[in-house]
Amino acid sequence: MTRQGTREQRWAAGILRSECDELAAMKQPGGRNNRLNLAAYRAGQLVAAGLLDQAVAEEHLTEAAQAAGLGVDTPREIEKTIRSGMTAGLARPRRMGTAPVRRMGGAA
Repeated sequence: MTRQGTREQRWAAGILRSECDELAAMKQPGGRNNRLNLAAYRAGQLVAAGLLDQAVAEEHLTEAAQAAGLGVDTPREIEKTIRSGMTAGLARPRRMGTAPVRRMGGAA
């Protein structure tokens, strides 16, 4: 993830980095898929605001999900969960200075 761009783009990249770090750190089963959905939702909000590139966000989310151990038994699990969260987030753009939405906004 880049440190270039506008202040808002750097802010959004930091959020994505944090979301991915938290997800990747989840090594134990239970809650990882929900956490991926929430991370994808939040990333989708930032994509909708024009602050993140969707393909880049999805790539980082996929890598973090794999690091957490998701997708081992069902490889399409990651893709489906990211699509669900991203779609919900795209419907609710987030701007710098607004509080994150606590609800996931869509089922995985």
